[in-house]
Amino acid sequence: MEDEDIIFLAMRPDGVLIVIMQRYHDNGGEILAVSSSNGEVIWRFDIKTGDLGPPVAIDIDGKVYYGAGNGYVYHIDREGRLLEKLYVAPEDAEPVYCRINGFAALSNGLFFVISSRTDILHAIGSR
Repeated sequence: MEDEDIIFLAMRPDGVLIVIMQRYHDNGGEILAVSSSNGEVIWRFDIKTGDLGPPVAIDIDGKVYYGAGNGYVYHIDREGRLLEKLYVAPEDAEPVYCRINGFAALSNGLFFVISSRTDILHAIGSR
């Protein structure tokens, strides 16, 4: 579409590209898994609202962890299904201004997320 931009690219361990797209007509976007060998879209995950941008993290199993500007972190399996959705913005904040500062991973699959507005460490993923 004319009103979409690629914001961020990452690659899963199996070579599949994870593409973050921002839509401007509704301030939403989507996460796509795209074959690096033929460009075919494997799956799409829609983000209804919220400024999209980096960072994105991918674990060794190919699961995607993405922090959107709507205050949520999305944990998506390798088939494009939502596993968890964690709200990390403070209660009194405008979620669109909440940014994720970064991710850190542990060997057991647990990811930690740092929110820029709360300075709180949140856990998401396997336990």
